[in-house]
Amino acid sequence: MKPKSILLMGLILLLISSLMFFWGAYMFTYQGNYSKFMGVTGIGCFILWLPTLIIALVLIVIANRKKTKTSSSLRGTKQS
Repeated sequence: MKPKSILLMGLILLLISSLMFFWGAYMFTYQGNYSKFMGVTGIGCFILWLPTLIIALVLIVIANRKKTKTSSSLRGTKQS
């Protein structure tokens, strides 16, 4: 896979994990009546935001390492 697509996936997952965290925190602090579905999604988001964040950060690191690896290998070749 190209480093650009891996980086894009990591950034999208980072955005999703932040939205999951805020939704889970919102549902945790909400005091009114809400449907059972909203409660279950709040619990699920609050539980799964950290693994999503970790996967996003790993993808971003992998993309950066691939990008620096390909750019350093290109620097070593002679231009004609």
